[in-house]
Amino acid sequence: MVTIGLDLSTTKVGIFGLDDNGKKLFWDYVNLTSSKIEKDLISRVDAFFLELTRILVCANLRPQDVEWAIEAPLFINPYAGKSNPNTIAKLIAFNWMITYTIHKLFDVCPIHQNVNSARKTVFGSFPKGTDKKQKVMDLVIEMFPEIADIPKKYRDDVTDAYVMARTRYELRQNSSSENGTGGTQKK
Repeated sequence: MVTIGLDLSTTKVGIFGLDDNGKKLFWDYVNLTSSKIEKDLISRVDAFFLELTRILVCANLRPQDVEWAIEAPLFINPYAGKSNPNTIAKLIAFNWMITYTIHKLFDVCPIHQNVNSARKTVFGSFPKGTDKKQKVMDLVIEMFPEIADIPKKYRDDVTDAYVMARTRYELRQNSSSENGTGGTQKK
């Protein structure tokens, strides 16, 4: 089963696909701020799915053969950091619109993960004071140097999408070795 990790925001999406052996299948990013895309969330969801369809066709994947791992903004504290509560609410709405559409189109239930927990699952703990997001980005780019060639504003999205996919893949592998079955997300 292919695992696809998504790092969603309302302006850009990182996508990373792993094959059934946990090897890189593809990665990409989607810019949702193009002048060709309306600013409303529904237009951005449509634009994302057009690009996602192109990616799936190019990778010769059937959506039913994919396990989807999505960064879950429901774990974001709207009172911490730079984002205001309205931005967080918009992000949560966008995330659930993507989740619902994946569910309806592909008959699967995407799995939501907290990106900080996922980073820890993949790379372990870092010393106190370490910029974890930057450290993870550096480690992922070390594994996949071609990511350094994309515009800087998309690198963290692609690297976090890798972390989402890798975490889901590892959890599925652990689940299958413990009970003799693979993880499933069919509804």
